[in-house]
Amino acid sequence: MIDVLYYMYYLFYLKVLKDTQPHGRTVWALSFICSMFVISILDLILIFFFLYLMPVEYMYAIALLILGVFYWFYLRKKRGKMVVEKMKPLIRGSFRLSVMFAILSFVMIFAMFLSSAVMGKYMYQLVEPMSRMVFGE
Repeated sequence: MIDVLYYMYYLFYLKVLKDTQPHGRTVWALSFICSMFVISILDLILIFFFLYLMPVEYMYAIALLILGVFYWFYLRKKRGKMVVEKMKPLIRGSFRLSVMFAILSFVMIFAMFLSSAVMGKYMYQLVEPMSRMVFGE
C-alpha cells in the first residue's frame, strides 16, 4: 500500500504541480503522512497507559527518523524509480480506486492527527484521576 501511495503522490507532483524533483517531494509527503499516523497512535497510547504527554522534540525526532527511512528506502536504494517505472502499483488495477485511496488516506490521517491532539487532552484529564485513585499517588 505504501508503494501505491508513493506512485500516486509521485504522479501528483509530476503532472499536477509540475515539480522538478517529484521523487524528493514524494518522499517528503509520504514521510509526513506516515509520521503523523505514527505520532498520533503513539501519543494516544502513551497518554492512556502511562499518563505521559509526548514532548514536541520527540515528535520531531520520530518525523526525522521516518523521513530518513523513506529517504534511504526510496531514494538511496532506488526503489522510487523502480516503483514508478516498472511496478506502477495500483489497487486492483484501477487508477481511480488508487487515487481515491491516496486522497482518503491523506484526509483520514490528517484528521486523525488533529483529533488525537484534542482527544489526548481530554483523555489525560479523564485518565489521570482514575490513575490516582487506583495507584494512590
